[in-house]
Amino acid sequence: MNKSEEKVLEASVLLERARVLSAILTRQYFGQDVATPADLWKISGYFFDDAKVVAETITDMVGDAEELLNQAL
Repeated sequence: MNKSEEKVLEASVLLERARVLSAILTRQYFGQDVATPADLWKISGYFFDDAKVVAETITDMVGDAEELLNQAL
């Protein structure tokens, strides 16, 4: 496997991890049933902090994958 192929493979792994994290973010944070004001605890506090960390991680992974793909070309 040459260097370009390795970079593309590494980028695909990063993108798959980002996809999985995105699904987790959607399910655990945005998928919460907030029907009444009493349910607001489901999307506040540590839920919000966790969602922010996951979103930042996804953004970093996608940026790294983009850089790898640019290097492969």
